[in-house]
Amino acid sequence: MNIGPRWFAFALPLLLLIPAGALAKPAAPSSAPADSLDTDGIAVLKLVICLDVVDRVPVEAARSFPRDVGKLFAFSEVDRAEAPTRIFHRWYVGERLVTEVPIEIGAAHWRCWTTKTILAKWLGPCRVEVVTEGGEILARAGFTLE
Repeated sequence: MNIGPRWFAFALPLLLLIPAGALAKPAAPSSAPADSLDTDGIAVLKLVICLDVVDRVPVEAARSFPRDVGKLFAFSEVDRAEAPTRIFHRWYVGERLVTEVPIEIGAAHWRCWTTKTILAKWLGPCRVEVVTEGGEILARAGFTLE
């Protein structure tokens, strides 16, 4: 079958009907947003896993990191907190809880972070959960160690 200029003349107008970007593959979010859960009280506006925090801003947030990264940060931004209160960052490797870090919230709107040393032997899916003192999960952010 010979596809010549007539095919192109027929297909080009059809391609122009497709909205810009419709054929593009969506980019992975650079901020690695968390799964935020509905609660009546404190709200987690942002939970990301990143390589650093500078001037209270997460740096190089992602969903995947090399297993030899050394250290990761979990950055949270909370709102509607009844200060003072306490939340926790729970760090999981697979389904195993590896650490729980308490965070004192000092105002209704608060940015905070914790760090975790990452062992090179850890591989696969991981997550951080933001949890209240009563054990209610407010948000979770998954990431992978490769």
